[in-house]
Amino acid sequence: FFFFFLKFSPFLTSLIFVITFENHTTASMGLLEDDTRLRLLTSNLEKDVSSLNNWEILLNHILKTYYHNKRFQLNDDHKFDEDLKKSVINLLNTTYESMLEVFPYLENYVIEYGTFKLEQNEIGQFHTVYKHYMKLMNNRSLLLWVNYLKIIVNNQEEFNLSTKHILHTFEKAENYIGKHFYSQPFWSLYLLFLKKNYTSNPQIYLGKLRRLIKNPIYDFAYNFRLWFKELASVSDMKQMKFFCDIKSFSKKIPRLLKPREKLQFVKFKIDKMYKKLYKKIEEKVMKLYNSFELPLTVFKQSNQYYTSSKIPLNSSFVQTWIRYINHAMNSKLRNKKAAKDKFYIMLIFQRALLSSSLSHNKIIWSLYIKWLSSIGDRKSAYEIYRQSQKFVINQ
Repeated sequence: FFFFFLKFSPFLTSLIFVITFENHTTASMGLLEDDTRLRLLTSNLEKDVSSLNNWEILLNHILKTYYHNKRFQLNDDHKFDEDLKKSVINLLNTTYESMLEVFPYLENYVIEYGTFKLEQNEIGQFHTVYKHYMKLMNNRSLLLWVNYLKIIVNNQEEFNLSTKHILHTFEKAENYIGKHFYSQPFWSLYLLFLKKNYTSNPQIYLGKLRRLIKNPIYDFAYNFRLWFKELASVSDMKQMKFFCDIKSFSKKIPRLLKPREKLQFVKFKIDKMYKKLYKKIEEKVMKLYNSFELPLTVFKQSNQYYTSSKIPLNSSFVQTWIRYINHAMNSKLRNKKAAKDKFYIMLIFQRALLSSSLSHNKIIWSLYIKWLSSIGDRKSAYEIYRQSQKFVINQ
């Protein structure tokens, strides 16, 4: 992180003075200038900009002392003056942006920063924050996508977003994180959105659910229950086209059956077919869980959202991620589906990089670059190489 010292030292040494002496009243200048605690925390940060703890203590002090102070919200004589409020908001903007420049994978602080923008009614900046930092994570942060989608769905009218626009956003997210092993929060949002907004066209919802149940994700059983519930509710043979290729099934229906008996016959066959699929998906899920997901949870040394690069990683944790990555690459390449499943393999790589402090491990980056080069995607390989320099520059 040595190059960050050069970038942020000018900001850190004048953190208080730049904010307080620029176009502000004597009252607002005095309050911040006399804050010895703020001065001390800024000085500590300048000494070690790579310490997340230093950033968090400074940020929490600004939030607690000023932004969350009840005087910030008051409108009477006891309120903070407007110049001080502007100073605090500018100070928080600068602190969030600078901290995320040093630690671009801190998903929880991206969410906090986005929420801060909403509180200032800066809707455009809210979108910019999420899009910018999701891009830095190669659009493969499940946590950021879920939070962003929740907010735009709940604020559709306020944000002046069309249903079609939100649908396209869900489709984009699906492309990047739809196969994440723990993607159920995303899918629950997506399915609810489709069912609510496309009631006149059930094929959209059922078609998406039909494809979803083929994905080996942790909550696969829940999605199958939704599917079987929809199947059980069918009362017309015409509706069966959403569940199967009705033409191929028509050839198997005994001719002597009455219309309702034909429907029951087809439903029975479809139910049986999808119960077989359930078993296949269950096997895949259990293999992924027992081979990779469970060991990753066990070997991870801490449940903290960030582990310092100074703390040695558990070798079993690193090796499990490498095996997971190789499993994703080999199983797809063997079936000659590398191009089709490229986004899934990239998702596994990004999950590894976002996990603990693996982004500081050059082995993962090297594997990532080598794999992208092997499938002829030199542009992406260069981009990943460029990203890696921010994390492994000192190794």
